[in-house]
Amino acid sequence: MNKLVRIFIRQLFFITLKASKRLSRNNLESFLMDDLISIAKKNKNPKVLFVGSGGALEEFVKKILECNLVTIDVDHKRKPDYVMSITDLKFEEEEFDLVLLLEVLEHVDQPFNASSEIFRVLKPKGILLLSTPFTFGIHDAPYDFWRFTKYGLKKIFYRFDQLNINERSGFLLTISTLFSRLIICKNPLQRLIGCFFSILFFVLYPLIKTLDNFLPKPITTGYYLKAEKK
Repeated sequence: MNKLVRIFIRQLFFITLKASKRLSRNNLESFLMDDLISIAKKNKNPKVLFVGSGGALEEFVKKILECNLVTIDVDHKRKPDYVMSITDLKFEEEEFDLVLLLEVLEHVDQPFNASSEIFRVLKPKGILLLSTPFTFGIHDAPYDFWRFTKYGLKKIFYRFDQLNINERSGFLLTISTLFSRLIICKNPLQRLIGCFFSILFFVLYPLIKTLDNFLPKPITTGYYLKAEKK
């Protein structure tokens, strides 16, 4: 019986962990899907630079966009096409149609250099799609360096002529996400609390999202940015 209980708890943990991650990335996939579909209609088989190899977001992109995808990462264990930093790209100028920098910028030690390099390797009319957390706990320590406001993002990517930034969540969903992400804590009690709130908020998600439409957005889990190089 104890073995069955342990198996149940382990499965419940993984399910709620996944639910908490979906909360933290609220609206990211929908924003991304809309833009990728739009890009696919305008550009057949674009050359794409994906920063940060592996993971669910890379797989998500591959399912939607038929493209020549090149991956880079500073960690060779993630098996990128090239072990390379976004702050010092070894590519020619105007080589890519699209750069994807998703949930990575907070881990980049020199974000202004990253912006310059992205601008350099993008073709004219090239697109940058970026997401980054704002109100969110430290993760991947000690390589979690920054939290950017939308005004900070505008400063960093000032070279781009067209820049659109959207909040990924409102006040209530942000607070819900912070509670649910307790599930990644080492303390067993905190993980249990996070597990409970992950289930609760996932069930109440439609209501929370509806209520957020009537509240201001001074707090958000993160931002989604689309920029175009003229």
